[in-house]
Amino acid sequence: MRTKKILYQEVSNTLKNRIISGQYEIGSMLPTENELVDEFKVSKITVRKAVELLVDDGYVQKQSGRGTVVLSNRAFNYMNRAQSFTSLLTEKGRKVENKIISIEKVSTIKDTDLNKFIYKDIYRIRRKYIIDDKDTILFCYYVSLPDDSIFEAIEEEKEFSLYSFLANNDIHISTIKDSFGICEVTKDIKDNVEIDTPYILRRTRESLDIEGRLIEKTYSYYNTENNEYEIMYEI
Repeated sequence: MRTKKILYQEVSNTLKNRIISGQYEIGSMLPTENELVDEFKVSKITVRKAVELLVDDGYVQKQSGRGTVVLSNRAFNYMNRAQSFTSLLTEKGRKVENKIISIEKVSTIKDTDLNKFIYKDIYRIRRKYIIDDKDTILFCYYVSLPDDSIFEAIEEEKEFSLYSFLANNDIHISTIKDSFGICEVTKDIKDNVEIDTPYILRRTRESLDIEGRLIEKTYSYYNTENNEYEIMYEI
C-alpha cells in the first residue's frame, strides 16, 4: 500500500510534468483543488501537499482569491532555485557552447551496482562544454532508460537538456546527491578538456527516484583554471 508521502509526491510529479510539457502554460492557472481531488481520487490534504511541493520548487504561486498560477516550466528548478552554471557564464559575457560527443549502451560503470538503477538498460552520454573557444568541461552521464526508442530520441534533439528529456519521458527525479573531489587527468579527459595540470576537479552526481533507485549517475570534469566552478542561489 502506498504511503501518503509517496502519494502526494506522485501527484506533484504529474502536475510538474504537465507544466514542463506545456499542458499548463506559464501564467495559466492550475485546476482548482476540488478538480484535482476528483481527478486523482485523493484527499484535499494530499492535493495541498502536492501543490506546496510545486510552490517550494518555484513552479507555481498561490494567489489569494484567484488560485494557483504557473510561474516556471523549467524541467529542473534546481534545488533551492540555484541559477544554472551556464546562465551564470552567459551573464558574465562568456561564450558558451556544448556538444554531444557520443551515446552508447554500457554494461558496467566503475564503482556502481547496475542493479541499483531503475531500468536495466543504461546509456552513457558524453558531452563537453566549450567556454571562450576552449574545451573546459567533460560530462559523462549514465542514464537508466526503459527502452531504446527513448534513447534514440536523444540524438534528434538539437538543444539536449538531460533533465528536460527525463521529465518529458515521465522519469521523475526525487533526490540528488552531489559530491566533489580531485582525480587524475586520464587520456580520455585530456582528449576532451584543455588542461595542463595532472589533476582535475571531479563532480559526481547521483539522481534518485522517489523509491531511492538510480535514474542517473554523472561524472563531470572541470578545468577550474579556465573557469571556477560557481553556483548562485536565489534566496
